[in-house]
Amino acid sequence: HRTAWLSLLWVAYAAFTLCCVWHHEPWRDELQAWLIARELDIPGIFYQMRYEGHFALWSLMLKVFTSAGAGLVWMGLLSWALMLFAAWLLLFRSPFYGWVKFLLLLSFPMLYYFPVVARCYALIPPILFLSAICYERLSSGRGHYAYCLLLGLLAHTHAYMEGMVGMLFALYVFDYVILPWRGRSARERGKSLLPPLLTVLFV
Repeated sequence: HRTAWLSLLWVAYAAFTLCCVWHHEPWRDELQAWLIARELDIPGIFYQMRYEGHFALWSLMLKVFTSAGAGLVWMGLLSWALMLFAAWLLLFRSPFYGWVKFLLLLSFPMLYYFPVVARCYALIPPILFLSAICYERLSSGRGHYAYCLLLGLLAHTHAYMEGMVGMLFALYVFDYVILPWRGRSARERGKSLLPPLLTVLFV
């Protein structure tokens, strides 16, 4: 019964946001990202990022579409699809309470800002929700590499996320490297350093 209601809510979310995407006229910064991906090669994209407020991950994803000759509408559909996946994660897999899921899904960013305005921000919710799912499994010894990899990806979505990634990374190191350090063997200590090292290398 609960799954049926969540499924209905997810379908309603998909229909509403798709309708908004269909009637949305791209903003100037949306068009700029599309033009960067269309007109520049990959080295040029990385060079251009020094003038942007975000990193190359979004532009590289758009490059796949522009290289295939896709039209501008696919940028909006990409943003919508990412948020549709994020909404599914939120409703069916995330560890949040039911009322928290409901409030998050019906928030302005989830309903319009992320799925409709096609920008790099659409990458943030799916990575955050995947991180929350992995974080819940850390205490059982699972998901450490996935969690640290997701932190690295999150840092590449937008410059604003670097602060959050720094705090989440510090908490992870404190909880799963520093606190249990004395009770571990040399091998276990070395093994515990590998997941956070993945974040450092990725960033």
